Amino acid sequence: MGGLANVLAMRKEGEKELCDERVLGSGDFIEKVLKEAGEKPERKVKVEEIMKAVEKSAGVKAEEILSRSRRRSVAAARARYCYLAKERCGVSGAGLMKQLKMSSGGITRLFYKGKELSDGRR
Repeated sequence: MGGLANVLAMRKEGEKELCDERVLGSGDFIEKVLKEAGEKPERKVKVEEIMKAVEKSAGVKAEEILSRSRRRSVAAARARYCYLAKERCGVSGAGLMKQLKMSSGGITRLFYKGKELSDGRR
């Protein structure tokens, strides 16, 4: 990819590249290797789709999820959103910190709470 400077420049421009920690190479090469191995590259979902799904399933509006409300239903929806945005969309912790106006510790707690809720443990 031409070094860290190019990767950071691509990230700022919003360009995404397919990656898999098991394979070293460009996005096209990784796609080819996964295809030959009989695996489909996981399709990244858009953050907006995750937000709409959480809104619908929790019965909570996006504005509430993004607010600092401590109501249980809102906090649970926020946790699910945090977990799914990170897992399915690849949103970084820093991105979630900025969007939700929370500390890194808060995002970490939300992530694990969202994982519990999504796994059906609670």
